[in-house]
Amino acid sequence: MSRGRGPGSEANDRGRRRPDRESGRRRREGNDRSPSRRSDSRFGGDDGRTGRRRLGVAFVVLVGLSGTTMALQGGASPSTVGLATAVGLIAGGALLWYLIWMTR
Repeated sequence: MSRGRGPGSEANDRGRRRPDRESGRRRREGNDRSPSRRSDSRFGGDDGRTGRRRLGVAFVVLVGLSGTTMALQGGASPSTVGLATAVGLIAGGALLWYLIWMTR
């Protein structure tokens, strides 16, 4: 009993779609366009090490810039802003090291 769901959608008596045997075969054989099989340089070809490194650098820079913005909002002198940035980068590096150490 078809409920008019369009071509190729054969329905059984309860209105459920019958499984397409070809789609199961395509899933088992794999799809070359899937993101996990893509050899794109954006994803890092060496087991994601490049991506993790970029994420770590971004984390350290984010922590460093947060120190900078706090110093600027407080009306600090340029030398104090530079010192706050350096301390923030050091703190970000220490936090990143701790996170890596905890997750291993």
